[in-house]
Amino acid sequence: MASSKFPGLIAAYLQEAIFPGFCVGCRAEGNWWCEPCQLKTSTLPASCPGCAKPTSLGQTCPDCVSHPLSGLTALFWYREEEPVGQLIRLLKYSLVREAAEFFSRALPALAPAAPAAVGGRAPVIMPVPLYRRRERERGFNQAILIAELCARRWQLSVTPGLARRRATAQQARLSRPERFQNVAGAFVWMESKPPPPAVILVDDVYTTGATMQECARVLRAAGARWVWGLVLARD
Repeated sequence: MASSKFPGLIAAYLQEAIFPGFCVGCRAEGNWWCEPCQLKTSTLPASCPGCAKPTSLGQTCPDCVSHPLSGLTALFWYREEEPVGQLIRLLKYSLVREAAEFFSRALPALAPAAPAAVGGRAPVIMPVPLYRRRERERGFNQAILIAELCARRWQLSVTPGLARRRATAQQARLSRPERFQNVAGAFVWMESKPPPPAVILVDDVYTTGATMQECARVLRAAGARWVWGLVLARD
């Protein structure tokens, strides 16, 4: 008998097995995002994670030197009702693995700079953690899935160690100042040894950046020297 601990995960697998994919753009049957609709989707120019000023690789600009992120790679703009936003919701709440695979295939073309920007040091990939109760309720953490796909594409390792020490309210329901207050002190480095010097921090969406910035601050305080953010989309 299947374990009752994973109802969301089991339902998601059944959904994928029973129901065919319909393109989130044009509703054509066959997959979740057809190639013609993919070609219509604009990719995101590289820009500073602090002020969004264009930079060559997405590195933090000189005006934002105090920013905890060394840079940010975002594949697409995030608009909730557009195909990318719908795919992220499918990935986040329904575990439609095909949605993650689409983003994974886009990585080599759209984000070749993230590992290379370390200056020769091999980074590790680290997912932004969910609070353990929320992860149990959902059955998975979408950031872990994205991190594993990135690791396979770039032949890097996924390293845990960052943890969310308390439950936080859903960021989407909060104002910008409330989002930063909500995650302040919410993360902790759990290992006795410091984190690797170079980390690619992975999540699904970068809106205000409050969550990713707080994670980067914790990693830097614990000893990381270079923390680069990678997300599927930026609002």
